[in-house]
Amino acid sequence: MDGQTFFTAEELKQLLVLYKKLIRMTGDTLLIDDFHRVKSFYQTHATTENLPRNVFGMNPIIRDLQTSLIAVEEMGLRRAFILSIMLHHAVQYNLYRIEDIEKDFGEDVAKIIRGLVRINELYAKTPNIGSENFRNLLISFSEDMRVIMIMIADRVNLMRLVKDNDQQEAKERLSNEAAFLYAPIAHKLGL
Repeated sequence: MDGQTFFTAEELKQLLVLYKKLIRMTGDTLLIDDFHRVKSFYQTHATTENLPRNVFGMNPIIRDLQTSLIAVEEMGLRRAFILSIMLHHAVQYNLYRIEDIEKDFGEDVAKIIRGLVRINELYAKTPNIGSENFRNLLISFSEDMRVIMIMIADRVNLMRLVKDNDQQEAKERLSNEAAFLYAPIAHKLGL
């Protein structure tokens, strides 16, 4: 996959706008090296590796930038959160080793990413996400409430992005997940 087919022309424009906005909003939080490392990683791997789009056809890098902006603007989250959001797909799809994340960005970021990867594995194994048991499993698998906060920001982003999408069944699944799983957790966290 090359960069031209991975990003549509519209996505390339959107990528630049989101990237600049994230830099502006997090200038006091993220280090310049953080931005450069993430950017160069994705410039290299988005053109040579397979980062799948979700059921709605969304580009994962664009979606992660949007989720990062929600985390910063609406939840006040900072460096470890943003880097974890931006890099967890790379670890999940074996493009970046967790040991390298820890070396490049610190133990804090690596810990959050481990939790995000574990939760994604839990989703793959468990079909019934609407139960209290799954909610408890989700919290225990995350090992860190920051992981849950990222998942909430991601679901908020997804809900906003898919409201006009034609994939009705996937939208209903997402809505049920938000209503039965993430809304009660967000309420408990005071979000």
